[in-house]
Amino acid sequence: MTPEENDLITRVGPGTQGGELLRRYWHPIMGSSELNRRKVIPVRLMGEDLVLFRDQSGKLGLVEPQCAHRRVDLSTGFVVEEGLKCPYHGWTYDTTGQCVAQPGEPADSQLKDRVRIKSYIAEELGGLVFAYMGPLPAPLLPRWDFLVDDGMLRQIGYVIAPFNWLQAIENSYDAVHAEILHGQFFKHALDRRGDPSDAKYEINVAPMLRKHQEIRYDRTDYGFIRRVVLEGDGKSADLFNVGHGKVFPNLTTVNGGGTCTSTFQVPVDDTHTLYLGHRGYRYPDWVTVPKQTEVPWFEIPIKDEKGNWIDDDIVGQDLMVMMAQGPILDRSKEVLGTTDVGVVQFRRFLKEQILKVRDGGEPINLYRDPAKNRRLELPHSKNFYDRGVFGETKAVSYRRGSATGALGMQNSPINELVEDLYEQAARDAPLIGGREAA
Repeated sequence: MTPEENDLITRVGPGTQGGELLRRYWHPIMGSSELNRRKVIPVRLMGEDLVLFRDQSGKLGLVEPQCAHRRVDLSTGFVVEEGLKCPYHGWTYDTTGQCVAQPGEPADSQLKDRVRIKSYIAEELGGLVFAYMGPLPAPLLPRWDFLVDDGMLRQIGYVIAPFNWLQAIENSYDAVHAEILHGQFFKHALDRRGDPSDAKYEINVAPMLRKHQEIRYDRTDYGFIRRVVLEGDGKSADLFNVGHGKVFPNLTTVNGGGTCTSTFQVPVDDTHTLYLGHRGYRYPDWVTVPKQTEVPWFEIPIKDEKGNWIDDDIVGQDLMVMMAQGPILDRSKEVLGTTDVGVVQFRRFLKEQILKVRDGGEPINLYRDPAKNRRLELPHSKNFYDRGVFGETKAVSYRRGSATGALGMQNSPINELVEDLYEQAARDAPLIGGREAA
């Protein structure tokens, strides 16, 4: 790859070819629960500083940060029924960016009618606020199953990390790194602590130590399905037969055994990424799941209180190596091997879609027909890397920590509830094949 090609696929700011592609898609930017609490929040997306707000009528607004009057940063403003009010002179903007009030002007003044600041569209789904910054008419916000299904518990962890978005998404197209980073390195981290019998070993490390004997990325309407054959498995195993969905351009899912692990890599700017982990939990029908009034939104820790990498957590391990590649990886200096097949496929496809948009075409994975967007289903395995969580119909066994441990969920306030309900599901499982579930 040349430096020019590297720029093409990594740069995301206004006017860049890569940014023009990414602006055709909806991107999550904030947790709904956080916006409920703060009402007005500064955000940055694809190199643009913006202000997100919810007015007193409940409508979402996403506008440029400066008031048109005296250029005050509107993140210092406050919400009223009509929209977002600047704290300096009270100029107020609705969710479209239209100025609707100028308290200091004469009552018959028409100045406000001529004032509008830039705005973008924002919508909510599955506990997240999504933004669309592209040309109109906007495509529909995709209704992926983990965002819309009833009866689930959800939680969302995030970190704004100092690396380019492409490093993050390429990590998910690199299947073999799981064997080394989340297997051998994870074991090394536990051994170094002198506690190799830690429950994290059996739950997280042991399944990852199996060698990848075959890796394949199949094209789909939404992107790719990753299929792998691990040592001791055949192609009838779920990891190959069902696989995991890679949703273009920047969503990765690993769904199985009742857990829906979905990770968005949202480009903040060229050198920062909103790494966002949306975790959904499904339970068997004999478990009563409490109704969730709001989805927790919390920060994922990268380092501990002593400044050391959090190396006994899968998300922490991923963040460590992606940060270690620098702000923007220089792909012109790489030496790739056969195990990088997924990374190479994704780069080629990304470049193809960038050029397609440059030439006036529409990229893949856009939805405009509401009838086809009611529920978009992604692959779901019966198990999750041998963690022993629940299959699609009946519970068989559960070990505490399998759903939430070592997945960046340390700071979630509902971890104990999630685990309690899985244990209850295993304990109360009906007879399966003439015997009780383990």
